[in-house]
Amino acid sequence: MARNFYECAKNGGKVVNRKTKDGKRIKICYDKEGGSHIKHNNRKKIKKNYVNNAKASVTSLQILVEHFNSKRY
Repeated sequence: MARNFYECAKNGGKVVNRKTKDGKRIKICYDKEGGSHIKHNNRKKIKKNYVNNAKASVTSLQILVEHFNSKRY
C-alpha cells in the first residue's frame, strides 16, 4: 500500500481533482488496493516586506527631481 499521495501517483494510482464544500480544489490518488491519498497543500503565502529603514537625503531627492524634470518634453 502506498504511504502518501506522491508514492500512490508514482506507482500507477488514479489521480482525480475534486472540489470541497468551501470551493477549494484538492487532488486525490486512488491506489490499486482501493485506498485514497490526499495531496496536502501546505504552501504558505509569503508576504514581501519592502520596508526600508534608510531615509532619502535631501541631496538625493534633488538629484531625482532634476533627472525627471530634464526628461520632460
